[in-house]
Amino acid sequence: MSPSRGKHMISLSYTAAFVNLGIAGSLFGPCLLQLAHNTCSTLMQMSALLTSRSLLYCLGSGIAGPIFERIENSGRCTALALLATGLSSFPIPFITNYYILVAVATLQGFMMGCLDCGGNYAIVQLHGGDGPEMQLLHFGFGLGAWLGPTAVGIALQFAGMSWAWAGVGVVHMAMGLVFCALPPLRKTTKPEPETETACEDLQRSPGHGINRVALIVFCCIFLLVYVGLETAVGNFLAVYGEMALHMSKETATWLTSVYWGGLAIGRLLAIPLSMVLSAKSLLFLDLAGSVGTVTLFWLYPSGSLVWVTAGLLGLCFASAFASLLGFADRCLQMTGKLTGVLMFFAAVGEFSSPLITGWVLQQKSVWYFSYLIAFSVCLTFVVFLMMICIAGTLEKTSKQRTQATVADIQLPDASETIVDNDNDQIPLAL
Repeated sequence: MSPSRGKHMISLSYTAAFVNLGIAGSLFGPCLLQLAHNTCSTLMQMSALLTSRSLLYCLGSGIAGPIFERIENSGRCTALALLATGLSSFPIPFITNYYILVAVATLQGFMMGCLDCGGNYAIVQLHGGDGPEMQLLHFGFGLGAWLGPTAVGIALQFAGMSWAWAGVGVVHMAMGLVFCALPPLRKTTKPEPETETACEDLQRSPGHGINRVALIVFCCIFLLVYVGLETAVGNFLAVYGEMALHMSKETATWLTSVYWGGLAIGRLLAIPLSMVLSAKSLLFLDLAGSVGTVTLFWLYPSGSLVWVTAGLLGLCFASAFASLLGFADRCLQMTGKLTGVLMFFAAVGEFSSPLITGWVLQQKSVWYFSYLIAFSVCLTFVVFLMMICIAGTLEKTSKQRTQATVADIQLPDASETIVDNDNDQIPLAL
C-alpha cells in the first residue's frame, strides 16, 4: 500500500470513529429525563452525572496526548477506546441505581476523551491542522451528533430507548475491530526552517515566549467556553423544550436533532470552505453568525422561531473547534503535548457546563437558558479578538527576526575587497 493511500485510509477511519464519538456524546441529552426516571434522580443529580462523565473525558484527553506521541501504533489505543466505549453502552438504559450509572458513564467518558485527543493528534500529524482533513474529521463528529438524537427519536416511537444504546455499542465495537487491522500511523515530518539560528533566537526571545504562552492560554479559554457552550445546548435543549416550551418528549428530542443536524451541515460546508479560507476567517464567520443567532434566540426564546435558531446555532458552532486547532497549529506548531493540553481544557468546558447549566435551570428558571447561551457566545468572541491580536504580534516579531537574520548573512558586494593576512587588498571584482 502506498504511503498516500495509507494516510487517507487512516484519516477516513478516524472520521468514521468520530461519527461514533458524536453518536455516543449526543445520546445523553435526549435520554436525560428518562435516565433520571429510571434511577429516581433529580435534574441536579443528572447534571452531576454529566459533569462526572465529562471530568473523566477531560482526564482521558490529557493522558492520551503524550501516550499517542510516544507509541508507534496508536491505532491499537484507538481500538481499545472504541471497544470499551461500545461495551459500556449496552447496560446504560437498564441501570436503576444512580451510582452504578455514574460509574459506567464516567468509564465511557474516559475512553471517549482518549479517542477525541487521539483522532485530532493523528490528523495533525498526517495532514496538519489547517486543512480540509481536520474539517472532515469534525464533520464526522457532527454527523454522529445528529444521528444520536435521531436514533433516540425513532427508538422512542417504535422500539424503546434501549435499542438506540444497543446500536451505539455494536457500531463502536465494529469500528474498534477495524482499527486493530490498520497500519501504524506515519507522521508527517515538518520542514526545518532555513535559518535555524533565527528560529532559536526567536524562541529565546522573552517577548516571543510571553506571547506564545498568552496565545496558548487564550486558545485554552476559547475551547473551554466554546465546548461548554456546545455541550450545554446539546444536553439541555431537549430539557428546555419540554419544561419551558411544553413540548412532548418526542418533539423535544427532534428539537435537539435539528440543532445537531445544523452542526453536521455546517461542518460539511466547512470542508470546501477550508480550502479557500484560512482558519482565522472561518472562526470569524462562525462567531459572527453565532452572535446574530443568539440575539435572535434571546429576543424570541419560544414559538416556531426556536426551531430556526436551534438549526442556526448548530450551523454557526460547526467549524469553530476544528478551525481553532488549525489556527493553533499555524501559529504554535502542534505537538502531542500541546494537543493534549488543548483537549484537556476542551474537556474542562464539557464537564463544567452541565453542572453550571443544571444549577442555573433548577435554582433560577429554565428561561435563563437563553441568557447563558448569549453570555457564552459574547465571551468566546472577546477571547477570539484577543487571540487575533496576540497572533498578529507573534507574526510581526517572527518577520522582523527573519529579516534581521537575512540581513546579517548577506554576501559582500562585488565591489568590496577582502583583506588578507599580509594586509594586501584583493579586489573581488576582476
